[in-house]
Amino acid sequence: MKSKIKKSTIGKVYAGAGTRGRYEGGGIMSTFRDTLQISVIGTTNNLTKTGFSTSDLNSMGGFNRSGGGVVNDGTFGGNGNGGIEKMWSGGFNINNDYGKKLKTNMMYFYYNYVKDYDKKLLTEQTLDKTLLTTLNTNVSQLRQQRHTVSSLIEWAPDTIQKIRFDVRLDLAPTGFGANGTTSTFNTQTPKLSDLLTKQSTNSTANEFNDNFMYYRKLKKPGSSLTINQNFNLKNNSSDDYNLNNLTSYTTAINSSVLDRYVNTKYSRYFGSLDGWYNTPFSKKLSYEIYLHTRFHITSNKLATYDMSPTGNYDKFLDSQSSDLVRPHFIQNVKNTLSYIINPKLTLKAAIDLEYQSYTNNFNTNIPNTNNKYIFLFPSLRLNGQKFNLNYYEFANPPDITQMQPITRQVSQLETFSGNPNLAPSHQRELSYNYYNYNSDKQSYFNLNGSTTLLTNNVIQVSTKDVNGFITSTYANKGGGWYANFGMNRGKQFKKSQTLAIQFK
Repeated sequence: MKSKIKKSTIGKVYAGAGTRGRYEGGGIMSTFRDTLQISVIGTTNNLTKTGFSTSDLNSMGGFNRSGGGVVNDGTFGGNGNGGIEKMWSGGFNINNDYGKKLKTNMMYFYYNYVKDYDKKLLTEQTLDKTLLTTLNTNVSQLRQQRHTVSSLIEWAPDTIQKIRFDVRLDLAPTGFGANGTTSTFNTQTPKLSDLLTKQSTNSTANEFNDNFMYYRKLKKPGSSLTINQNFNLKNNSSDDYNLNNLTSYTTAINSSVLDRYVNTKYSRYFGSLDGWYNTPFSKKLSYEIYLHTRFHITSNKLATYDMSPTGNYDKFLDSQSSDLVRPHFIQNVKNTLSYIINPKLTLKAAIDLEYQSYTNNFNTNIPNTNNKYIFLFPSLRLNGQKFNLNYYEFANPPDITQMQPITRQVSQLETFSGNPNLAPSHQRELSYNYYNYNSDKQSYFNLNGSTTLLTNNVIQVSTKDVNGFITSTYANKGGGWYANFGMNRGKQFKKSQTLAIQFK
């Protein structure tokens, strides 16, 4: 690099305002000193959009050198999911290369996020002898902060070995408040009930994650060995206060006030170890074996209290509380054959043998359940010069909270029961992607899509009676499918920016 480039400072600043109080602003400043890069980034907006493009963050912000962990996790906005989003975030990103063998990164970001919802929902349900109508209005606000600290080390001691180690810590306090009303009536009764709700939640979500990777080229040309290790620790806790004031206009349901406090503590310990061995049989045919072991323990402790006549939340409800623990062990052995059809086309076919074992510990008079499953998953991938086609399968067990065989009271108009007979869901994915860039015309075209086939899909089943009372549970659905399709086209003009047209 030229000396002027080795020692320089570059940056970008933008700001804008619009109608209905919309605004955005932000800036990036990066200082280069030889192989040292220090980037300071800040952004704010209420447009429910990311403050920077991926290109800005990678090139100017240096995330292409640091692993890019916060580029797509909402740190720079664009969380979506409706509502009016107000966010601001800021931090620094430091990259340094010590020669050609050692690379380091250190990063810190603070994220502040407020989202306001104003929702109105009208539901009509046709029953045997009447039409049940429910009108729901809800105003809520979600407030979240997050502190993220991460570090990365990459070391290549020689041309045949590479070691990578990265750690990340997230601390995220969150607050939520909501007020709502639900009015219910049918064609026979002009007014069945009015339900006034008020909810207040304070929670924290703390998470630590580390990844270690070791790669080595072996003596045989084309052969390699890769070992990955991952550890994840997550601790969440929340205090939920719910006030439900029900006024009933029918004798089938009594008017009542439900004032309840729920304390939830959730923890997850996860560890995995992976190994890949790859070796060629010939110039066109190669073989890979993948061994994967992972073990995690999830704990979900829920304590429920009603307000007593003393005005305190000290009336413990044992039937509405739980102490759930699930240890879960998974082992995979995957064999893959790769065949080079021609210089522009490669086919990969694999068989994945998976063993799953988990125990549901309910820690009550309900018997624990032990579950063991063996799956055989085929997969296929076709890679071309401008396209790829991919097919794979996997299975997910139901959550332990979905299987707990007790009935919970959500409100005076709704109860929920677990289903201990749920089976793992089986999912089959078929996806494709086509991308073509014309350098002469400086234009590109992209086509992508996927189709998902579901077996034993776990769904929530709800039944509503003529008075608007809801009973819900979970069940396995025999099958289902969904698909998505996307297309975009863009062109670079000499005297302007890129013009892109997207369709999904």
